[in-house]
Amino acid sequence: MIDVHIILYNIKQNYFDECLNSLKTNKNIALHFLYGYKNNIGLGRYEGFQKGSNEYVAFVDPDDYPEPNIFDEILYFIKNKNLNNFCGIYTYERKINEIGNHIAYNISINKEWKKFDIKSSWVPHHVCVMKREYVEKYLDEIKNWRYRSEYILRNLISLNGDWILYPKVGYNWRIHAENTHKQNHTHEYTRKSYSFIQEIFNMKDFNLGKENWLKNPKNAKWYLREKWEEK
Repeated sequence: MIDVHIILYNIKQNYFDECLNSLKTNKNIALHFLYGYKNNIGLGRYEGFQKGSNEYVAFVDPDDYPEPNIFDEILYFIKNKNLNNFCGIYTYERKINEIGNHIAYNISINKEWKKFDIKSSWVPHHVCVMKREYVEKYLDEIKNWRYRSEYILRNLISLNGDWILYPKVGYNWRIHAENTHKQNHTHEYTRKSYSFIQEIFNMKDFNLGKENWLKNPKNAKWYLREKWEEK
């Protein structure tokens, strides 16, 4: 089983309905709803990851939606691949606009997302199923991050094992015009999070965002595709 939490705040009902209907296709998840936390997502994640007691944890944003049955598929993948030494499983993602139309796919260049492949400025919104035992080690840290807590957590738990790719588009990330649903987000936390992770991993060469990617495409950890071809 997977404990999946959702933080609810000022979300359009049709977005949430689409998210919830997709989640309900999974038989092996326990859903936990939290209210508020709009200006302190880190505290919301801190509370959310403590809900339940299952071996694996995950979260979904209520304006996005996962693909049907994706959490059940990931559990089956874990059991049948006999995976060891991993901190979490992740999928590819699809970017959609506010009315749900396709924009592009975010596809990882690497076949597997090892611990040092996670270090990029972009924060993919794919499905991430993480081991509870590793997430719990860093809850006190992420509650201090009003924003970017997911980015911090995904990096920190990679100190305990690899991120393993489940090679399927599993998440639909809704892109809002001018990020109107995140008006309180500040670049301060973005830069702060880069510096924090750079220090933790003692990294000398660090991808600090789109400008760096445009200057040197080799720095990019993710790229966009308009079409998806499953292999």
